[in-house]
Amino acid sequence: MTTVLFLPLLQLPSGHHRVAEALVEGLRSIDRAVKCEKIELLSSRLGAKEQWISRLYLRCIRHVPKAYSIAYRRSVLHPSSKPPSFPPYEWLFGGHLKQLIRRLTPALIVCTHAFPSYLLDLLKQRGEIDVPVVNVYTDYFVPGVLIIQ
Repeated sequence: MTTVLFLPLLQLPSGHHRVAEALVEGLRSIDRAVKCEKIELLSSRLGAKEQWISRLYLRCIRHVPKAYSIAYRRSVLHPSSKPPSFPPYEWLFGGHLKQLIRRLTPALIVCTHAFPSYLLDLLKQRGEIDVPVVNVYTDYFVPGVLIIQ
């Protein structure tokens, strides 16, 4: 059976999840034999702590929307010329993602958020995985952190 792994971020009902769900539904309507796995990295790695992170994220947007807007615009409209680097994210989730891929052996990985794509690119550069990756953009702009494999 062919497995396709979908990687959104956070459990919040968002465009990242809606796109993943629409693609899963589309794939299943074409071929019922395709096994689709949608896994959100934070909750699969951190459990209930993901809810705390999601609430904090939403509170930051609600209480300091200008700071969020500035950070978002800076990453989208004025991306850095040097490659992005997120060592804590790599440390927390790199090994976990590699284990998921080994366990599920997907034929294809679909990212609906830039952070899983970033991690997959690092794993590919290190020769640790060779699974094809598709990035599905859910924002109006391609995030500066997004790496195209």
